[in-house]
Amino acid sequence: MIKEAIDRVLSLSKPTVETYEGRLYADRTLIPIKDPLDSAESVSTLTGLVDLIAAKFNNLNPEQCFIHVESPKRVTLSELLCDKWGQRQIHIDASLPDYGRFQFGQYMEQESFMIGLQTFFVNEPDDQDMKYVLGIAGKLKAEQVQQSDDDGVSQNVVLRTGVVLAQNTTIKRTVKLRPYRTFREIQQQQSDLVFRLRNRKDEVPALALHIADGEMWQHEAMQSIKTYLQGKCPDFKVIA
Repeated sequence: MIKEAIDRVLSLSKPTVETYEGRLYADRTLIPIKDPLDSAESVSTLTGLVDLIAAKFNNLNPEQCFIHVESPKRVTLSELLCDKWGQRQIHIDASLPDYGRFQFGQYMEQESFMIGLQTFFVNEPDDQDMKYVLGIAGKLKAEQVQQSDDDGVSQNVVLRTGVVLAQNTTIKRTVKLRPYRTFREIQQQQSDLVFRLRNRKDEVPALALHIADGEMWQHEAMQSIKTYLQGKCPDFKVIA
């Protein structure tokens, strides 16, 4: 108690500031009171950001501002220079809402897997790999994967199609699909995904997709966003 009281008294006293070899030092941590910044205008699409610029929001000067592609899901328009405290004013913040995402790397039951494919992926008529994965997933029955031989390159499985008839099928090692992961104004990036099945006793086999491209899609998405904004806002510098 006595120590706590002494510490409390010391905390209320003025800090001691001394100079050593040309630098100022204080005997306690000082918290600077910074000038407040205006709140950024929030939008959820790249179109919203472009529309605000076209409407001359805050009388933005292209020579004093820049657009920063911070991630595939966030883009900001900020002042080029910081204030005296090193703070940079953000005028517009475009952030992609959380629409949910496919659970990569997790084995799922048949229904959840197929719903996820049709909800969180671009599905176009000429997408052969999407047709392939949906075709395999939609035809699975309980105990259908009788044997599985996975050498890390491809997965050979035996699919039972009748009481005595069995069909040996090679599951493609990777498939190329385009999940929804960035702003909808740009084309979604295609990724290599490892497609795997896992048998479950007396149940329909579980299915999974594993990311196999080292998350390279993020770099590609940011470059696509940059290209899109350079076309829509040619007067502003776009950094990605």
